[in-house]
Amino acid sequence: MSSLETQLASSKKRQNNMQDDIDEGDAARSDLKQQIQELNDKIIEMEQEKFEMDNQHLEMLNQLKELEYKLTITEEKMEELIRVNEMLEKNQAIYIAKKYDKVDKALGTYLNKFPERDSLKIMFLRESEGVYQFGQKRVYVKIENGDQIFVRVGGGYLHIDEFIYTYTQQEVDKLDRRDVLNRFQNKT
Repeated sequence: MSSLETQLASSKKRQNNMQDDIDEGDAARSDLKQQIQELNDKIIEMEQEKFEMDNQHLEMLNQLKELEYKLTITEEKMEELIRVNEMLEKNQAIYIAKKYDKVDKALGTYLNKFPERDSLKIMFLRESEGVYQFGQKRVYVKIENGDQIFVRVGGGYLHIDEFIYTYTQQEVDKLDRRDVLNRFQNKT
């Protein structure tokens, strides 16, 4: 019997070893399942973070598009304001008439609408009703036929257009001759 007991003991020992191996396998499998679950949880967490980052990225892209649109609108408004400013500068009054002087109002309206007003180098300075200084020349201005402006020259009258074209350059030349400092600088 001893051989049978030895076999039985050996068999129990193997059974115990196998059970230990099974228990170790079960423990390893349980550890692996736990590690897999932790990794799956980590993957889910990372996917959520990626999803949130993608949403933030999309939100930032939408904000960027909105800002680019606002920038475009602002640039268009600035260009429009520049055009309006240039137009206002062109249409800005260069002569402000005395309120109750009919001749001065007509002259102011004419000068402010003058097509070549940027080239007007000599202005009319009002001394009294109908009397103006144009450069060094004292002139008398009158209105006839409702709104026609005439300037007295010598013994007769010239229409304001003809007067400006005829006498502006002469008065500019007179002012240049009187400017001693300018003449001195041109010599040096």
